[in-house]
Amino acid sequence: VCSSDLIYNWNPGSLTGSIVTVSPTSFLTYTATATNTSGCVATNTVIVDVYSAAVGGTANSNQTICTGSIPASITLTGYSGSIQWQESSDNINWTNISGATQPTLASATLGALNATKYYRANVSNGSCTSASSSTVTITVNPYPTVVASNSGPFCTGQTISLTANGGGTYSWTGPNTF
Repeated sequence: VCSSDLIYNWNPGSLTGSIVTVSPTSFLTYTATATNTSGCVATNTVIVDVYSAAVGGTANSNQTICTGSIPASITLTGYSGSIQWQESSDNINWTNISGATQPTLASATLGALNATKYYRANVSNGSCTSASSSTVTITVNPYPTVVASNSGPFCTGQTISLTANGGGTYSWTGPNTF
């Protein structure tokens, strides 16, 4: 009859005791061997899955576009893990973008924007804590309202002044290069 006084040996690591603490850095199989004072031996194994910590990486780069325009693609570099792109209107509350799991978030996925938006990648690796990439801001500016006017009508050959306001820089075009 085997008694209940057990001695535990763990491998790898040549550890002893019914409870041991380990810090593996890769997937490992540990074998516990229990031996009682009567020489009865039993073994069992446990597989320890180890994932490296997720690294959020760098998303590039900030953009400024006009209302209704489609921004350039956003690319993630320096990450480690599985990607899920997210968007936000306030840079606080984030929503996953359906199907956006590749390193490049395509322009077609972003679509035409009418307001400033923020984008980042949420990167995960197994059951480890996820990490967020840097945030890309796509600033959406409205088109200026330009009003061009004159005080006409005018006679042929008369010099006139044309006036524009509502913009920052103006470029005029017309017949006969003015």
